[in-house]
Amino acid sequence: MIHVDEMPVDIEEMREWANGYKAMENLSWNDLGNAIGIPGGTIQPFCKGNYAGNNDRIAREIFKFRQGVQNRREQMDGIPVEPGYFDTPTSLLIRELLAIASSGEITVGAFGPGMGKTKTAEDFLGRVSPCFMATIDDVSKDTNAMIRLVEKAIGLNCVRSWPAAISAELITFLRRRKATLIVDEANHLTFKALEQLRAWHDQTGLGICLLGNEELIARIERGRQRDAFARLNSRIAQRVVQAQPQEGDVLAFCDAWKLFDPGIRQTLIDVALRPGSGALRECRQIIVNASRIASEDGGRLQLAHVRWAIERRAIRIVRQ
Repeated sequence: MIHVDEMPVDIEEMREWANGYKAMENLSWNDLGNAIGIPGGTIQPFCKGNYAGNNDRIAREIFKFRQGVQNRREQMDGIPVEPGYFDTPTSLLIRELLAIASSGEITVGAFGPGMGKTKTAEDFLGRVSPCFMATIDDVSKDTNAMIRLVEKAIGLNCVRSWPAAISAELITFLRRRKATLIVDEANHLTFKALEQLRAWHDQTGLGICLLGNEELIARIERGRQRDAFARLNSRIAQRVVQAQPQEGDVLAFCDAWKLFDPGIRQTLIDVALRPGSGALRECRQIIVNASRIASEDGGRLQLAHVRWAIERRAIRIVRQ
């Protein structure tokens, strides 16, 4: 930053900047004066061009204040911002499963936590139509609850409320459309619920992508009911099982978050590839927490902030 006594200051430029800053920040004259360190009764006539006092002194105070504002903004430029959806090598695998399903097939993807399957599925909804998504949990894992969940996801609002009638209306609706259904957290579904999905596929040509964790594939291929799953298993056009993220996923995460420090990138790779980690979700939590501390420090995100955030995640308080 430039020392204000070492150069002339353009009074008119400082006047225009102060007026612009006041308008941008929606400040009163008193607020602007307090921020700069000049009484409101002085800054107002200066900015209006009719101040009778020492205009050079006021301009120099504004110059120093402007340098502070610019410096803070430059520092904040070093704080990562949530990038929204971004492609990774794994997300492209998931999108391939979704694309195959959209051609009327059944596909299955089993992925570890924090690898972007839900975000990728949500992004796909904006790329293909008609495409619907239902997220299963412990409440909706049974056949009847799953049928109602799919009804809601499609937006049918069936007149009759019992599951068999809703299923019949769903079949009528789906026969008229080449639709795709994404079922997230499908590992929660019971055998009968999965069989109902297969039946809809057989009767309507509905494309289905089942997304979940490794338990989903294990049940279909190797579980106690693997023989009962034979009909579903034979209809799966493509399946992908991936327990951990790829290194390329973490690098894509770093690029999207504009994290170019080699130390930070390697640290996040180590975290994400560690067995049992939360992969990219854990990386995000670390960067969000580290960025908060960096912002409070008034500086750019540094490796020390990232290490602090990792250590904070590992704190265990034991009461004796």
